Amino acid sequence: AAMYDDGALTKHLGMRRTLFVQEASVLPIVQAACTDEIASNERRRLVAAVEAGGVAADGERWLRRAEAATLEALVDLGPRTGQQLSRAVPEIQAKLMYAEGKPWGGQVGVATRVLTVLAAEGYIRRGRPGSWTSSQHRWEVVPGGPGEGGPGEGVPVADARRALVARWLAAFGPAMLDDIVWWTGLGVTKVRAALAAIGPVEVDLDGRVGLVLADEVDREDARVPPSAWLLPSLDPTTMGWKERDWYLGPHGPRLFDRNGNAGPTVWWDGRIVGGWAQRPDGEVVHLLLEDVGADAAAAIEAEASALGTWLGGTVVRARFPTPVERELRS
Repeated sequence: AAMYDDGALTKHLGMRRTLFVQEASVLPIVQAACTDEIASNERRRLVAAVEAGGVAADGERWLRRAEAATLEALVDLGPRTGQQLSRAVPEIQAKLMYAEGKPWGGQVGVATRVLTVLAAEGYIRRGRPGSWTSSQHRWEVVPGGPGEGGPGEGVPVADARRALVARWLAAFGPAMLDDIVWWTGLGVTKVRAALAAIGPVEVDLDGRVGLVLADEVDREDARVPPSAWLLPSLDPTTMGWKERDWYLGPHGPRLFDRNGNAGPTVWWDGRIVGGWAQRPDGEVVHLLLEDVGADAAAAIEAEASALGTWLGGTVVRARFPTPVERELRS
């Protein structure tokens, strides 16, 4: 409801060219700080691929024509999936070869890449999918797209980057420069410029330089009681920092895939202590990777039971099962 009825949340390509769910009010910051540059890069790569693949001699002209036809189809037909649009719009039915000669290579349609560019530039957005666990979104036209007050317009890039870094530090600080550079995907130079405008305070993080917002330095750090949490794949807490040893310990190889994607994790007292998964009948099962004591184990068991009840038998699975997930499902 928050995403597709109220519009309070939005799903949009952002930091590190990753799809994020964020508050709609933050979208202009993300667009100006990150997505505009991503869109420009995606457009350039697609134009080059179209020309190299023999689809058209003038890739930019072809892409403009394909975009116009796609937007016209969405206006005429209403929200449609990528597959439906590909069938309805001849201009995006072309195929391109990728990784030619490799075992994983083959043909790929240009429709997905055209839709990615249109979405990154703010012309279309991901609408309601068939079910809440589906990734098959129905694309829809954004009212007031680029040139009509669309996301990011009128927001100075430097201000947007400063706001983005400040929001990250407020949520995840104190943390190190490498963490901010990795999470934002902006690179060291741009992050340093944003930090210079923010003026964070340096603090000691186990012998390494950490950064924290100035108004957070004197805040009394109230210790909260230990608690259990079962967080889903790619949760922003699990993925919040580049340097993760202080909360992940040695468990990374069993709880992340080879591309660095986090699977479902079990937390106790602010640290990752195991993983969880769902069986085909929806039962939530978990595996502790270290001894947490009887009280913590009981709290984690209760949290797993509550999560299973909340999901109500619906099975939610990421596309990249981790070693612990495979073990728990077998």
